[in-house]
Amino acid sequence: MCVILTKMKKMKKEIIVIRSFKDYIESEVTDNDFKDSVVVYCRVSTQNQIEGSSLDFQQNKGIEFFKERKKTLKFNKIIVFREEGESGDDYNSETIVLRNLLRLILIKIDNNLIKHLWVLDNSRLSRNTDLTSVIHKKLRQNKVKFYESGIDRDLNNLTESMFMKILSVFDEYENHKRFQKSIYGKIESLRKNKWIGGTYPFGYKRGNHNGEIKIDRITSKYVRIIFEMCKNGSTTKEIVEYLNKENIKSPKTKSGLWNCQTIRNMLRSTKYIGKHIVSQKLEKNLSKEECFEKGLCVTIETKTPIIISNELFNEVQLIVSKWSTERNKNSKTKHNYLIKDLTYCGHCGNKMKVNFNKQRNWGVYYCDYSSKNWKIDDDRFVKCGKGISKYIHLQKVENLVWEEILKTFKDSDTIKTQYKNSVLPKKIEERNVPKDKIVEYEKLIKKYLKQIRNIKLRKINRETDYDLDVITKNEMENLLLRYDNKILEIENKIQSKSKDILEIRKGILWYDWLTDWEKHYNEIKNYNTFEERKGFINKHINKIVIKWNKNNNTHNITIHFNLKIVGDDRIRKDKYVYELINGKSEKVITYCSHLNTQNLINNYSNLNVGLKPTQQ
Repeated sequence: MCVILTKMKKMKKEIIVIRSFKDYIESEVTDNDFKDSVVVYCRVSTQNQIEGSSLDFQQNKGIEFFKERKKTLKFNKIIVFREEGESGDDYNSETIVLRNLLRLILIKIDNNLIKHLWVLDNSRLSRNTDLTSVIHKKLRQNKVKFYESGIDRDLNNLTESMFMKILSVFDEYENHKRFQKSIYGKIESLRKNKWIGGTYPFGYKRGNHNGEIKIDRITSKYVRIIFEMCKNGSTTKEIVEYLNKENIKSPKTKSGLWNCQTIRNMLRSTKYIGKHIVSQKLEKNLSKEECFEKGLCVTIETKTPIIISNELFNEVQLIVSKWSTERNKNSKTKHNYLIKDLTYCGHCGNKMKVNFNKQRNWGVYYCDYSSKNWKIDDDRFVKCGKGISKYIHLQKVENLVWEEILKTFKDSDTIKTQYKNSVLPKKIEERNVPKDKIVEYEKLIKKYLKQIRNIKLRKINRETDYDLDVITKNEMENLLLRYDNKILEIENKIQSKSKDILEIRKGILWYDWLTDWEKHYNEIKNYNTFEERKGFINKHINKIVIKWNKNNNTHNITIHFNLKIVGDDRIRKDKYVYELINGKSEKVITYCSHLNTQNLINNYSNLNVGLKPTQQ
């Protein structure tokens, strides 16, 4: 029994499953793990396939394939990437592929870390022919063994490569044809006043025929009650409390609990007066907004069974419109806040909000637990608020976080290596152009020297002809003069090309990428507009957690980076060979109080990190 358990534990360690980029960041998978591993890539595009067996089927087939080849391939781990609910025809010429996990795989391939890649079929990589060609090219360039189901694909084989391209084009065509068929089916169903999918709205249920929508006798009664309560002056919170008390389940949440936004959406919905308006896009690879702009969207009005009278509905719209106007007045943003969308309470996990006084130019970040608790009076949120969390000074915490992010960015060997890898190939390519020119000129000089040798041989032959009375003295002298002039002409060419080579060699200087890195960092350090700083923070930060310690009345600020760059290092393995050691993705700033936060900021200024006021 002990032996079986040990074997099972060992097998689990051999298989690493990654379901998202966040999952990868939080895992302990290193580049060394990739070197000793084979990779299985799985993808499905719909929620039903995630909840079904499709992903599990792909994963199991891939693991089974590599286990059968364990002896011949010689690997230690199987790394499984599960791309859940992602389309296969996403393609962008700038980022190449929009799927995070596939993009991560391509980066590892470019870094020569992945040598064996398995997919169930080629459409799992992409249903887009352009993207398929790009991926196959990367696999070929980096000599990656590519396996499709149980077949070893040789991408260097012209016939097989052409066959896969044909399959990719056919798959893209079939995928687009399925989409078009689905769209026409939906439009036809909408014209027949059928429900085209998804949860039936509260107050309705499925009829006897496919797509038929009919009034639900029980829930429709509560739809009328909701509208009547609003007409009689009840707030959305009071309506939520009533429904939860009556144990009526919301169709929009798994828990069945109601919230104020769901109520507001219901009160605005024209479905209850017999009109359901649906906008359907006609192009698969464009967003609905882009389809609207290009005229590739149709809007269809369908009929639904009437639950609410027009009179009651119109009265309620006046009240809901008044709510929206008041809420917009109160919530209209007048200032830009650097970390607002990223900041969370370290105790309850709720997003932190901003309270800003324009007259005093003073603001704070605070936990919004009390506002959520007011809207929804149940136990779905961790208790927080007074005595558990405390506000923190807005401008000081934003400056402190900005300086810490800069310092971590500057000290990170991972970031520096990424920068070097991004600029060095271009510099090498720029340097190779003049080197190629030197080689060309040197070949030309050799050709000129050979011509001079041939001319000198002809001079000797002409002198011999004169000795043998084949030519006269005047003829010989004329020929020798012409030969000497030609030699002089060629020697001038040699001298010119030699000078060109010397000038080119003077221009090829050793590229010091660290100097360029310093310039790059100084540009970032000197960002002083809100847009520049905000864009940089959003690129590198996942979230910021602020937690109050009531024992010493200070805050701990934890900055969660997208990469493990906190305390990372680069160790020398051999001459010109270094290995990156991952750090952590979290940086904690401790003992932040109203009094000492400015001292912490001053410390960064002493380190010359770069503090400047943000222009908003």
